[in-house]
Amino acid sequence: MGGGRRWRALAAGLLVEAAAGTAYAFGVYSPQLKTKLGWSQTQLEAVGTYGNIGLYCGFLGGVFFDRYGTKPTLAIGVVLSFLGYAMMWAGDGDHFGAPGTVAFMGLGAAIWSHGSAWYDCATIATVAKNFPADRGRIIGLLKSLFGLSAAIAAQFYLSFFKPDAEPFLLFLAIYIAGLGVVGTLFVSEVPGEEATPLGKPGMRRAQFATTVIGVLAVFLATVAVLQSRWILDGAETASQLAASKVFSYVLIALVLLNMLVAVRRCPLWGRSDKEEPEEAYLLDYRSSSDGGPSSTIHVSFGQSLTDPNFYLIFLAVMCGTGAGLMVINNLGQMVESLGGGKGSQDVFVTLLSVFNCGGRVLAGFLSDKYSRTVIRPLWLALAVLGMGASQVLLVFSPLDLFYVAIPLVGLFYGSFWSLLPTIIADIWGTKAFGKIYSLASLAPGFGSILMAQQLAGRIYDSHYNVPGTKECTGHVCFQLTHILLAIFCAVGVAAALLVSARLRKHYAMLREGSRFSTGVRATSSVQVSAERRRASSAHRLEAAADAL
Repeated sequence: MGGGRRWRALAAGLLVEAAAGTAYAFGVYSPQLKTKLGWSQTQLEAVGTYGNIGLYCGFLGGVFFDRYGTKPTLAIGVVLSFLGYAMMWAGDGDHFGAPGTVAFMGLGAAIWSHGSAWYDCATIATVAKNFPADRGRIIGLLKSLFGLSAAIAAQFYLSFFKPDAEPFLLFLAIYIAGLGVVGTLFVSEVPGEEATPLGKPGMRRAQFATTVIGVLAVFLATVAVLQSRWILDGAETASQLAASKVFSYVLIALVLLNMLVAVRRCPLWGRSDKEEPEEAYLLDYRSSSDGGPSSTIHVSFGQSLTDPNFYLIFLAVMCGTGAGLMVINNLGQMVESLGGGKGSQDVFVTLLSVFNCGGRVLAGFLSDKYSRTVIRPLWLALAVLGMGASQVLLVFSPLDLFYVAIPLVGLFYGSFWSLLPTIIADIWGTKAFGKIYSLASLAPGFGSILMAQQLAGRIYDSHYNVPGTKECTGHVCFQLTHILLAIFCAVGVAAALLVSARLRKHYAMLREGSRFSTGVRATSSVQVSAERRRASSAHRLEAAADAL
């Protein structure tokens, strides 16, 4: 039955997302790359930025998904992920004559991260269609594992590979491609009539997955703090190294425990093995001509490009995620500049990843739970505001305060990735979801170039103060960067608030529409406005975009 198919797709999608977010683990091994290859901070930033560009410039993946579907999209992601990490492994270890240059390593980073974009687009778009009435909650689950993937990778690095980045890069090539193959086999879209709202058994499955992910996040945070104490105390003992390996095995078991959601007949879900649809939470899902539930919003890709709300959302997300990516890409150097030893950034990478996960779960859950009182663009404004406040905290933050500031950055950064796809589906529907979501995901790429590479890298390089090295120490290394990023976030808050004001009537119409039980489709204000614009001078733009 379809209920079983979509839960198997979700279980496999959780594995795919656990592999897709390893871009956030760059800070774990980037200091080793910098030292071994003799790069400056700007050169290291360039490689990290190429990775961010590849991850967030996934528009081609969205176009491909909308045309060819889930499995071919995931298959291409497998090839790209393996190839990119294999290139970085070859460049770092001088294998097959591969050069360890910024250009070659940056190309490898862009390729594997672009593969992650194809992974993410295929799984998120498929789940948005399979769980239309509960997409905030379910997308939050997927995105939470995307956020935890860096902490998972960091734990593997600390247990089996530290301090050598070369074999770790080869491991990532095999590990990520392998999980992608699992997704290719099991992640698929179900027919519309089977994509019903969650009943009580389905809600129990979702709650079980949320609990397991929560336990996984707490476990990773606890292990990270414990391992940081070992690092501060000096060289790790044999028993501590053995304990780290045990932690990794427990970690694997917790990740695999989520596969239980694919089991249809389970005492945890209750006696009934059928989905018993309850009232939809926000959108009006009614019987369509083929007998299945359908969203009332069907805006084309070309129409979305002529909507000012798209560009305001793009600006808000660019400001918020760009500030977060600056911290993610520079975390190793930020810690070392304030007196942390080499390798001491690992605990902060893990904490950031764990709270990144928490932000994704909370944003998805809260925006669904309170959808009738707080519209999602307001949640977006709160997320950007929180990111700005985190940057202010980092301006004068000593290293000890990083245990507060870095988790906050992860929490608010993660929330963007549950809010963005659900806002897109709320406003423009799922007709061209792959294209719209992939295009909107360019925002972090632009933010990374502007804030992480051009801004943070140049300011850091202008303050070298360790003779004979390309290193900077003290607050001066990143202080001005944090101030400027807080200003960018203020601009992002204003953009998100403007979207909220513009879409107040749109969300009110959606709430009113969900109260009716007739088979007549409601038409959103966004759709009406888009139809009017079709006759305007923007018609040529729409036609060209829809031709994709």
